[in-house]
Amino acid sequence: MLTREELEELTDAEKLLLIIGRSEKCILEGQVCLHKEVVERLEKHLAELDKGKRK
Repeated sequence: MLTREELEELTDAEKLLLIIGRSEKCILEGQVCLHKEVVERLEKHLAELDKGKRK
């Protein structure tokens, strides 16, 4: 798990890859991943990006 500081240093593309990677890891380990959860996390992240552009 990354620290908050490490996470803040990641580019947006890296953050998206991290989210996607976690989903793929769940699938590889035979766990059921909730697609809805991934979508919600992406939407939250995109909303944060949108807020940053408006400042």
